[in-house]
Amino acid sequence: MIHVAKRLLHGLLLLIGISLLSFVFAELAPGDYFSEMRTDARVSPETLAGLRAQYGLEQPLPVRYGRWVRSVLHGDFGYSLAYQGPVAPLLRERVRGTLLLTITATFLAWIVALPLGIWQAT
Repeated sequence: MIHVAKRLLHGLLLLIGISLLSFVFAELAPGDYFSEMRTDARVSPETLAGLRAQYGLEQPLPVRYGRWVRSVLHGDFGYSLAYQGPVAPLLRERVRGTLLLTITATFLAWIVALPLGIWQAT
C-alpha cells in the first residue's frame, strides 16, 4: 500500500513538473499572438497594451501559471485566438487521430521489439 502511495505521489509530482516546464518553455518562446500586430500601423500601442492586459499577458509568470492550472482543473482549456473559439472542441477534434497514430506506432514497435528481444535473449 505504501508503494502505491509513493508511486501516486511520484506521478503527481512528475505531472506538476512537466506542466510547469511546458508552460515556462512556451512562455520563453519569442513573441506572442499580439507581437505581429505591432507591425500593423492601424493598431496603436495603446490597443496592444489593452489586449495584452485583457488576456492577462502583463501578469507575472507564476500568476499566469496558477490561473492556467486552475482553469485546466475546471475543464476550461482556454480560448484560441487563432481559431476564434474555445480550445476544448479543437482538442476533441484532434484526439481521435492522435490516439490512432499513437496506438498504431506502439503496436508496430511491439511487433518489431518483441521478436528482436526474443532473438537476442536466445
